[in-house]
Amino acid sequence: MMLTEKGMPSQISEKLVKGLPPLFSDPAKIVDNIVAINNSRFSQYFGRVSGLSPALVVLAHTGLWLALLLPGFNVLQSWYQGALVYSRTTRGVTEAMGIFLLVTSTALWVGVVWGDMTGLYIGLVAFGLGSLAQTAWLWYRSRPVMRHLDERDAGGLSLPSASIETLRVSENP
Repeated sequence: MMLTEKGMPSQISEKLVKGLPPLFSDPAKIVDNIVAINNSRFSQYFGRVSGLSPALVVLAHTGLWLALLLPGFNVLQSWYQGALVYSRTTRGVTEAMGIFLLVTSTALWVGVVWGDMTGLYIGLVAFGLGSLAQTAWLWYRSRPVMRHLDERDAGGLSLPSASIETLRVSENP
């Protein structure tokens, strides 16, 4: 019996792939289908549940897609800021906030001067660009700290013997 890369018998994996509907056979089709399903669900939510007019449904739907990456930026910012705070070198956090304010205000100013786009979209794009710049700066400033932590942790977790004894005593009162 021949095994695939993942250690599964090839006959089983062929049956699994053949058993999938054609909808899932192409990665591009998968993404298109996810977007189409979410588009209809978002439209239903914004139109029926929230009671928005059709024009506002389009505005809210597009705004939601523009804001899609913002939570990911926040996760990375927190991770890099945590590393900087841990190392007690927090100047990079202040610099990153300054960069965020500069990029966001510049993008908002350009959007107002341009004046040819909906304000919600300008605001979301400006906020997204500012968050991207802030995240990039925090990444840049936290690289030495992250490298140090990676080197420190490469040897595995080692506790001093006194800590191990303390753990044993605290487990058995």
